[in-house]
Amino acid sequence: MCDLRNLAALDAHAPTDNAATLTAAVNDRGWRSAYAEWLTCANIGPRDAVMVFSVGGGSEEPPVSVNLVEALRTARAAGAYICGVVGPDGGETARVADECLRVPVNDRDYRTTHTEIFQSVVWHMLIVHPLLAVTTPRWESLRP
Repeated sequence: MCDLRNLAALDAHAPTDNAATLTAAVNDRGWRSAYAEWLTCANIGPRDAVMVFSVGGGSEEPPVSVNLVEALRTARAAGAYICGVVGPDGGETARVADECLRVPVNDRDYRTTHTEIFQSVVWHMLIVHPLLAVTTPRWESLRP
């Protein structure tokens, strides 16, 4: 989120931005609804986008990242645009997203590593894209 905000000037936020708010929601109502409630409090709507970086993409059965599944349902019901970069199985994100990149892997033992590496490439491509970049990252402008 920091790169998206600081280098591309996007009004980007994550449920994990405020640990106190997130832990209070989890303590009071449980992990399953924490992200969905955060989106609701953020007044998610049709002018918003939800960007998912997840290896599994969320799943009800087997129950993996069900908090993400609930968040996706909330985003879809609000009319938000959903995009994702997920592992080869894709999960709920691949099923409901408007656009979703599923990272292929040759060796499933490395699906987490390969997916997360590709996710970092995607977010870096976003922040330096000429139509989004509002500043040159400091590390790109240093001279020897």
